[in-house]
Amino acid sequence: MELRRRLVPAAIWFALIASAVAGAAFHVVQLMNPASLAPEKALQQSHLIHAAAYVLVALLCGRIRADYPARSGMRTAWSLVLASAVMAILRNGYEWLVMTAGWMVTPLRGWHHIPLALSHILLAAALIAMWKSLTALGFGRRFRWSDYVWAGLILAGAFWIWSFRAGMSDAQSEFRVIRVLQLLTPIMYAVPALIALGLLRISDEMEGGALATSLRYLIAFHLIRMALLAVGLTPALSFSPGWMAVKWAASWSYTWVFALGVAHRWQLTVSATELEERYEADPESELAALSRAVGTLGRR
Repeated sequence: MELRRRLVPAAIWFALIASAVAGAAFHVVQLMNPASLAPEKALQQSHLIHAAAYVLVALLCGRIRADYPARSGMRTAWSLVLASAVMAILRNGYEWLVMTAGWMVTPLRGWHHIPLALSHILLAAALIAMWKSLTALGFGRRFRWSDYVWAGLILAGAFWIWSFRAGMSDAQSEFRVIRVLQLLTPIMYAVPALIALGLLRISDEMEGGALATSLRYLIAFHLIRMALLAVGLTPALSFSPGWMAVKWAASWSYTWVFALGVAHRWQLTVSATELEERYEADPESELAALSRAVGTLGRR
């Protein structure tokens, strides 16, 4: 079990790096031979990469939610994260289908915004449920000036993206609901990042190392998504080969950042399971070790 606990994050890092290299290679092929169909085919596969990452997230969330009793706030939170991952799988699966079937120039293309919006809403709801559970314990009363700076930057980034709303891919969709969801995209990216920022401070108060690491990855995940959208919409950046290479590398790999965050929280579940198994195998030795640890803390 210890080996599995270490291998899962390592495998995710490998997938992240491999996906980034594939994304950069896609951009190089696109530059070398713009008329080639290979880049278009390769872009389809990026949705399969994202779907695979979300499948892993859903599996890990299913294991994490089992740590908590029924009807508890944290069980609800991780159930919502799982539901968010399922919506993201549906979104990426639908986009892959649209590209495979040649529907890119039809109105069907824009309907991926519905599962995308649901995924963001469910994730925001999950983070709010976590917030309520932790603040009920008395945490989350102190915020630093740096938190407000980061919050300001996130809001400024959302406004920057929104200022280029006319250039969004489905801003002119014939369906009103698609146009509205497209315009709300920067807000749906910013809100979970802001909530996660507050949760990070709560985690620091609790001295929750693994949870804090998980939240940092979650914040990074949303910031990367906002940055990708900003680069794609900003004319000065969207025509820069260097920026676009970075953009494609990040756009193929950012989902694995989310998976890393969930994996770090899952490691706590594995550690707890290992401790339980050791106690069931030899309760006297485990109690003696715990007693020694408490005694050591008392002398500090």
